Amino acid sequence: MSDIRDALAGKYAPIVIRYPSNIKLSFYELAELVQGHFPINEKFIIVAESFSVPIAIICAAKNPENIKSLVLCAGFATSPIKGLRRYIGRLLAPVSLRLSLPGVILKIWLVGKNADSSLVSRVKNIVSSMQKTVLIDRVNSVFNCDVREEIGKIEIPILYIRAKNDRLIGKSCYDEIKTANSNVELSELEGPHFILQKEPVKSAKIILRFIENF
Repeated sequence: MSDIRDALAGKYAPIVIRYPSNIKLSFYELAELVQGHFPINEKFIIVAESFSVPIAIICAAKNPENIKSLVLCAGFATSPIKGLRRYIGRLLAPVSLRLSLPGVILKIWLVGKNADSSLVSRVKNIVSSMQKTVLIDRVNSVFNCDVREEIGKIEIPILYIRAKNDRLIGKSCYDEIKTANSNVELSELEGPHFILQKEPVKSAKIILRFIENF
């Protein structure tokens, strides 16, 4: 199965940054970790998906001299879970996240109902590899997220890829980002929340078409 790194590797050398699975870190602390991987003397772009989108926004808001553009996929600037759903989520998250997530739940919310077993297994393995306290802390970070001020500081071109069948992140999340920074281009793609994993080739074509304009 192809992944987004393979799809981009023909023209670029993707660097995947992994977050610690056993340490509680805020969005801002994770952004510091990410910034430590930035190339010093080469042009680069940031591609971020889902939970990583606020982190990428914080990094890009500092406008490093050699950053070329920012690509945000199925992400948010403030919590996508609002009102009563947020209150209920805060109550249920500590209990539900301590349980093993069945494949059917992953398909409904993350990878799509027609996802193959290898993708489901990959997501399951990533979730199960994290300490439960860290996983719960990251979900709480989503509930409390607000990086709209940072978005307004970004001066480079921004692409937002919206997954049309995303059950977690609605179009209002894109609208909020667009309101904070008018220099955002929208591209929509049929697929679930984890759009880069489910549609790596199609996603890569959209990304390459965007960044090669700059």
